[in-house]
Amino acid sequence: MTVHAINKQPPPARSPERQALAEANEARAKAARATEAGRQAVERAIELVTAAETRLALANTDVGRSKERHTADVAAAVAAGHAMPASALRAARTVQADAQDDRDAAAAALERLQTRLAELEVEEGAVELGREAAINAVLAVRGFQFVKDLAARRSETLELLARLLFIHDRAGQRRGDIFSPIRELSEPLAALAPELDSALGTVTYTDLQAARTHLAVQRWEAAVAQLRMNPDAQLP
Repeated sequence: MTVHAINKQPPPARSPERQALAEANEARAKAARATEAGRQAVERAIELVTAAETRLALANTDVGRSKERHTADVAAAVAAGHAMPASALRAARTVQADAQDDRDAAAAALERLQTRLAELEVEEGAVELGREAAINAVLAVRGFQFVKDLAARRSETLELLARLLFIHDRAGQRRGDIFSPIRELSEPLAALAPELDSALGTVTYTDLQAARTHLAVQRWEAAVAQLRMNPDAQLP
């Protein structure tokens, strides 16, 4: 049986912005791992300090007890006229000193690791901010297209508005902002008037002024002039 290799298409090339985002994501993951490792190291150091403090407390107790035993042994020896007895106090103090050293070393290590963890958290925050900035760079590319789309749609909206205003104003006579309806001209538009007024009521004054000077008005004036000569003339 012949097995044919599957031809895999290479992934599409990334844009510079998306490549930067991929690198930022990797850096963020790396920083997160470093911070987590630092956090675990601090937790282990805390456990080490706790254990060292427990051993030191036991060693301190043992030194106290050794002192009491040695004092009692010395008193008994003096009372009996014997020589100074041997003492376990020195050995207890050696254990105590070692325990103190261990505790101090563990505490110093904890402090160092906590300082490093704080640094890692700051670094991770900076990397996270960099990743969000990289995301914004990707969004900005789309934003340029959105701006163009918005401008195009606004142009389309103004043209529609210009057409509606042209029809609306044919119901009477306009002088600047003053509109005086004429009954004979208004009657053919009576059915449309409520919807027309409702639509125009949502438009700002600035847009109304812009629409009245739109090039569409000239095209519709020309079309009306054609209708005066040809009832079959096409509307724009």
